[in-house]
Amino acid sequence: MWFRCVHRNRGHRPANPYSTQVKIANWICVSYGRSMSHSDRELEDIKRFPLTLVLAGLGYVENKRKSSRHSSFMVNPNSNSKLVVSLNTNGHWRFFPIGSTGRGGTVIDALALIMGFSIGQCRQYMRPLLSGSIPPARRPDPCSYSLQLVPVESDIAEVQRLFYQSVKPLENGNHAYLNSHRKISAALLAKPTFRGAVLTDHRKNAVFPHRDRDGQIVGAELRNVAFQGQIKGGRKTLWYSQGFGREEERRSLLVAESGIDACSYAALFYCPNTCYMSTGGTLSPLQKDLISSAIKKLPSAAGGMVTVATDHDDAGDDIAAQIEAIFESCNRGDLHFKVHQPDTPGWDWNDHLVHTVDPSPTPKLDLD
Repeated sequence: MWFRCVHRNRGHRPANPYSTQVKIANWICVSYGRSMSHSDRELEDIKRFPLTLVLAGLGYVENKRKSSRHSSFMVNPNSNSKLVVSLNTNGHWRFFPIGSTGRGGTVIDALALIMGFSIGQCRQYMRPLLSGSIPPARRPDPCSYSLQLVPVESDIAEVQRLFYQSVKPLENGNHAYLNSHRKISAALLAKPTFRGAVLTDHRKNAVFPHRDRDGQIVGAELRNVAFQGQIKGGRKTLWYSQGFGREEERRSLLVAESGIDACSYAALFYCPNTCYMSTGGTLSPLQKDLISSAIKKLPSAAGGMVTVATDHDDAGDDIAAQIEAIFESCNRGDLHFKVHQPDTPGWDWNDHLVHTVDPSPTPKLDLD
């Protein structure tokens, strides 16, 4: 019930500030305001409390392999419930569920989802945690969760929710559009180099996830028959093969204009120690910085190579020239560099692959 501190003055006479009615009304307003202030502070404290610790106390365990500095992938071994937890830049911890279309939410929403708690029950459950009065013997194993995460901007958190809730791995490299229309074989996509790097979604698009320098998903290239797009709200960084954290296995880099072109080049000239990369089109300053970082991280090894496999057109020439300048600025004299384009003007590497597999293919319907 809301109280208004407005008092009717009959006959336009000024209210007596010492009257009993005015004193009671003011007391109600002040007391109610204090109560709301305390309540709001408690809710804010709950939203800022590490959700990973709360979930660990409910039996969830972090999957270290699927987690990063920015997000924690937590699984309940009993129910097989999977949640991805992140920390927003406003200090609020958030989650979203895997395997459903729910939007997730804050610590309060997590307790409502898992335990069926009302807001009042959430407050009661969280008060011992907020006060630090949980006995050490009842605290979860510190190895089962991450207490700190690097904050994620809210738009990227939404991209990750859309990605994890709609994207799934290919089954043995099978994808109708890539295998049949683009002539990229299931055998190639099932190799460790591409496993987990080329995915699909609920619309059966081919999905090429873009990651930042820490490996977190920030966007994705989406491709299908007569369709070319990106995940809603995503950022364009780099797509690359060989799962994040396997830099030590890389000996060479291959940079193409799209994920399909990179896979097509691999189908023609496969090398297991090459990291195949895509810019998703023209280069941004961020992408240039990421490419430079990838070149600098390559180990010194005999035969190390940076290959630029762009389209045989003016745009491809421009991208190749920019990457060559990046390579020269890295001072990697121990590596080789080459630009490799299809012989036929106007072709990309998928055109070359398709005509190699089938000399008389049906015309492509893609928006290349």
